[in-house]
Amino acid sequence: MKRMGIAVFWGLLILHPLFCQQASGNGSSTVPYLIPQTVFVGDRARLVVPLGSAFSGTEGMVRDIPSELPRARDVEILRVELERRGGAARLLVDFQAYIPGVVELPLIELGTHEFTGLRVHITSILGGDGDSRILSPAASGASVPGTMAVIYGSIAALIFLAIAVIAVMAWGIPRLGSFQYNMRRAQTVRSLRKTLKKLGEELNKASFSGEAAEKILASLSGEFRRYLSFFAGVNCCSMVPGEFLYLQPGAENGETRYLLREKAFLHDFFRRSDAYRFGGGAGPADIRAMLEAVREFSAGLEQPGPDTETGAVSGNPAYKEGAR
Repeated sequence: MKRMGIAVFWGLLILHPLFCQQASGNGSSTVPYLIPQTVFVGDRARLVVPLGSAFSGTEGMVRDIPSELPRARDVEILRVELERRGGAARLLVDFQAYIPGVVELPLIELGTHEFTGLRVHITSILGGDGDSRILSPAASGASVPGTMAVIYGSIAALIFLAIAVIAVMAWGIPRLGSFQYNMRRAQTVRSLRKTLKKLGEELNKASFSGEAAEKILASLSGEFRRYLSFFAGVNCCSMVPGEFLYLQPGAENGETRYLLREKAFLHDFFRRSDAYRFGGGAGPADIRAMLEAVREFSAGLEQPGPDTETGAVSGNPAYKEGAR
């Protein structure tokens, strides 16, 4: 009897680990667990959910296409698999969580099956002091290397561009005015020369008459007055001959000083022009002398030389002879 008790005792001692292993295996087969056991914020992990006998006849399936996986704000599902192992089945969920604490996974659908209420515990590397601290949020775009250089570089470029525009305007506006003046000056000079050439050709025609002389003098007087208006800066088109003695140019420069020195010539020229136009008696030689006088006056005004101090036009012998 004593021997039988000892045999039973040793038999129970030998079989005890087997019963414990079977009990432990049966318990773990129904409880979900994580791989690895400790999951930190941002780590990739796998949740293993053992399924009961109700899923024994279910075919295995996998979902790993991002567009077919469930979405959530605090956790990202990377892969879902319904795995069969012999007569058992289990659900494998690969995920990545972004907040610490207990995180609930979103609804998972596999075929006709739906899995809800799955929760995992996520640990924060900031420490377990119980203050619910979490990882710092994502850095702003301004903290990305090179971003501030781009921002400040753009600001510097805009400032440089504004300074360049102001400098160009300060440098260019006065020169633009000078350019416009030179263009108008060249146009005025060209117009007078063209008119003098045209009137000289009409004067050389055989059919010269008093009416032709009046027409030539009217064209010469009008064009010459427009020419003087540009250089004097005042309206000379409506001035009578006597007003040229009191001519007051709008600015002071070499050209206007030349005009002031030749006021007597201008008075005499327009007085004679009006006398020939309205009184008659002008011959081809008289008109030719007037054309030549205008030509010499314009040459002295446009390119002042040593003879402008004494008055090159008023000293013209042909013009003096015509005046007598």
